[in-house]
Amino acid sequence: MQDQTPPPMPTESQMNSKLPENDPYEPLEGKSSFTGYLDALLKTPNRLQAEIHLGNALPALKALVLITLFGLLCYGLITGMFSGGVQLVWAPLKVIATVLASALLCLPSLYIFISLAGIEMKPLSMMAQGMTGLALTSVLLLGLAPVLFLFTVSTESLVFMGLLHLILFFVAGGAGAQRFLNSLDRYIPAKSFYPGLWLCIFTLVLCQMSTTLRPILGSSEDVFTSEKQFFLVHWLDVLNAR
Repeated sequence: MQDQTPPPMPTESQMNSKLPENDPYEPLEGKSSFTGYLDALLKTPNRLQAEIHLGNALPALKALVLITLFGLLCYGLITGMFSGGVQLVWAPLKVIATVLASALLCLPSLYIFISLAGIEMKPLSMMAQGMTGLALTSVLLLGLAPVLFLFTVSTESLVFMGLLHLILFFVAGGAGAQRFLNSLDRYIPAKSFYPGLWLCIFTLVLCQMSTTLRPILGSSEDVFTSEKQFFLVHWLDVLNAR
């Protein structure tokens, strides 16, 4: 009869967590630095999700926020180069404010929708899991920044640049949204439309916030505009004016 080594005893954080039974993924090991979380975000997202859910949500949240801010800042700087001048300062700030303000406005509804989907998750873990989607989006925008830079310095068409920004945002945002949904699939008891519905609401808020904080891409005599306008109406007005 062969000796069988008993499995290791679970840690207190594992015992208190709600990870699925027989979960094959383990938390990160020795990757608590900024670059470690960035590497995990791109290469081992399942281990990053396990790290968040096993009680290390706060360090992960801090790192993901920094990753998001850095990516959006670089993207915003290239956006401001289209008009130059004061937009080199305001465009990055507005890009960051658009994303983070939209996330904060939608945070209460995210908790409610996740609860309705039957997912047991602490608020801090929920915020960290949500930031994985935003962080990946910002990293992809940073990766697409050289393409944006080429057209920024070679064309003066506001309409084309606006369409290019929308395409890049939806490409990067689509990947980030998929990452967010995948992070919830491991903990959701059954398929639910609530997370997808929340993403639709977040997208609408994001589009409206970008219109509220305009101009971001172009230039204006005023830093902000006081005119109230629905984002689709604003986009159509820009197309018609050009």
